[in-house]
Amino acid sequence: MDRIPEPEGKPVDWNDPSLDFARYSRSGVIGGPTHATADLGAKLWDATVEAVASMFREIAKAEIATDE
Repeated sequence: MDRIPEPEGKPVDWNDPSLDFARYSRSGVIGGPTHATADLGAKLWDATVEAVASMFREIAKAEIATDE
């Protein structure tokens, strides 16, 4: 952990519709990597998979218009 550099850059404007990470970080990485843990990574992965699965379930339920 002591070899992980602290993030550089200014606070991110998450409401910016044209968010360009290059304006906030030379490396393109935003956030402090020293706060990461395997447990947080697993939770993020599970939440992402569930969000995508939920989206696909909604798409599967949608009615498709036909030109017939």
